Amino acid sequence: MLPRSIAALFSAVVITLSAPALASAQVERPFNVHELIAMDRIGDPQVAPDGEWVAFVVSSLDREANRRRSDLWLVRTDGSGLRRLTTHEAGDFNPRWSATAAKPSR
Repeated sequence: MLPRSIAALFSAVVITLSAPALASAQVERPFNVHELIAMDRIGDPQVAPDGEWVAFVVSSLDREANRRRSDLWLVRTDGSGLRRLTTHEAGDFNPRWSATAAKPSR
């Protein structure tokens, strides 16, 4: 189970990543299964040994390839510094920290 502060941070990241979709959403009709399938999903949060960073996976729908792709993202535990680490079409997953991991550059 994630500590409460990390869970709150993870929630903030979800809101940040989904803000463009929320801004263009129509409230005139109910949410449907196609929108559910198209939503980006985040998961596998991994807190750095120093407690300053969280690496996680964002999975998004690639309609043309008819599959989901996953990329690695990084954010500070205070919510700043959100950035995408990978963009390869094959997808990336399972971020893990080395016990002696160097701090990411700012």
